[in-house]
Order: sequence, then structure tokens, then C-alpha cells
Amino acid sequence: MMKTNKRSPKKYANENAIQTIKILEALEGANFEPVSINTICERVGTIIEIDKALTWDKARRILLTLQLLGWVIGNEKNEWMLGAKILRFSNRSHEILIENSQR
Repeated sequence: MMKTNKRSPKKYANENAIQTIKILEALEGANFEPVSINTICERVGTIIEIDKALTWDKARRILLTLQLLGWVIGNEKNEWMLGAKILRFSNRSHEILIENSQR
């Protein structure tokens, strides 16, 4: 049996993980159009879970890391969009959910 922890999840939240996920969410936009780091920072704003604003420098470092891993793509105008890896991940997750719902 798994032990449940009654402590606040906020206490254990990892700032970098939260900011990385918020950046990925900010890249969704209206039509998944490429966006600047300034736009990403505006969309993320202050993250309630960690009470910190995402800085331009930190956003850039996270984006460069995600680019190395294939999760985002940067262009010559220094704009960013979701990469093929996240789309593959999303499609496969969707397939698994459908398979499991048909059982």
C-alpha cells in the first residue's frame, strides 16, 4: 500500500520543472505560432505555485535545453514553437488513452 503524504505539494515543488512546463504551455498560444521569449515570459507571468516571475534569461536557458532535446524549435528571428518530439509524445499518449478506454 502506498503511503500518502499529507504535507503541501508546494513544499516539494521544483521551480525549474514548473517553469519548464509553463513555458511549454505558453508556446501553445492561439495557433501554435512562433513566439518571442518576451511573449513567453508575459504568458507565463508570475507562477502561483512558486511565487516567482520567469526572467528572460531563465526562459532562454530553458528553451535552449528543450531545443537540445527536440521539444522546441527556435528560428532565425529568435522565436520559438513546439517541436516534433512533443507532438510524437502527445500523439502516442492519445493513442494509449484510446486503447485503454476501449478495454
